Amino acid sequence: MPGKLTAGRTYTFAVSFKNPTSEAINLGAIVGFGFDGLRKKDVRLEVRHGGEWVKAPLEGIEDGELDGLVFGPVNEEPVELAAGATRSWDLRVTFLTDGPRGEGLAALWGFDVQNDEDVELVAEAYQRLELVGKTGQQDPGKKWDKDKDDVSQNVDEVKDKALAQTGANDSLVLVGAVGAALVVAGGAALFAVRRRRSTPAQS
Repeated sequence: MPGKLTAGRTYTFAVSFKNPTSEAINLGAIVGFGFDGLRKKDVRLEVRHGGEWVKAPLEGIEDGELDGLVFGPVNEEPVELAAGATRSWDLRVTFLTDGPRGEGLAALWGFDVQNDEDVELVAEAYQRLELVGKTGQQDPGKKWDKDKDDVSQNVDEVKDKALAQTGANDSLVLVGAVGAALVVAGGAALFAVRRRRSTPAQS
């Protein structure tokens, strides 16, 4: 995904997670975008499943610390990722022409879903974005007044809303850590982040 996006255009990209641990895990993956005044009606996010593009259900935050953040699940249910394995999904996003403009943020999260009350962030990655209007639309918009630290510190709000749609349940047990990377489809990695548990994982 380029760092500068034009409203009304559709951008295809891929998200990829690698499990660097010695045990299989189940993964819940979330993609998000933050812009000043952004609402879920302003964004269309789709995931390729079985050769077809499927619209992802979106959640949005309209007040508080993360006002302007819109996000949705990459996978409808947590998926098993074997030790040392990598799992990728193709996605595409469109920002509608009557939505907000300005500087913002793209985000990718990987969650360890042990059960629906014990979900831990194990991977996160962020990229600054600029969203502009079509040619002739000169309004540059505003800069979103949040950065990756603001989002990371309040990620529980994302977790609680988004993972409610991924089918988390008591039978899902995850251990270890996940490495995450957001890449342009057919291109190079934009960013890769690993975040490990602060305490040893329990089986």
